[in-house]
Amino acid sequence: MTKKSLEDVDNFIFELNDELDFYQDKREVLEAIIEYGKQLEELVENLRTEDNKVKGCISGVNIIVKENDGRMHFEAHSESMIVKGYVFLVISAFEGLKKLDLGVACDKFEEFAKEAKLTESMISSRANAIGNIIRYIKEKAGIDNNTNNTNMKKETDEEEKEEEEAFNE
Repeated sequence: MTKKSLEDVDNFIFELNDELDFYQDKREVLEAIIEYGKQLEELVENLRTEDNKVKGCISGVNIIVKENDGRMHFEAHSESMIVKGYVFLVISAFEGLKKLDLGVACDKFEEFAKEAKLTESMISSRANAIGNIIRYIKEKAGIDNNTNNTNMKKETDEEEKEEEEAFNE
């Protein structure tokens, strides 16, 4: 069982960015993404259900999000070779990560995807795929999509309580 940290996610993103920078045009990037997609282990057909279908994706995308001993694990399928590549990259970055770190990792990967223009493929209908995949993973893991981390709201509430107590003294 793989165990990852946020540093591992940072390294994964750095190495992926280095590789994608090597390519001269969008077509080459798209070909690389398709090659990544070929590495995705297929989710068996009977597990491709409406319950684990990613909403908002034009092509059928199913992701099973599991937590085991505080670590996140994923199984996935996509009908599109391009989206299959996106799915492979996202779940490769997050596989084995602590659930507590998943929110931050999701935000880092989504920011990287925007900066690297990873979603700017030749096919405009794929532009929201990474965002949809990440939102789905956060939702299934029980992470608020409006915050950067599962701990953020708790920390903010505690800070506000401390400030309020200090003010009332």
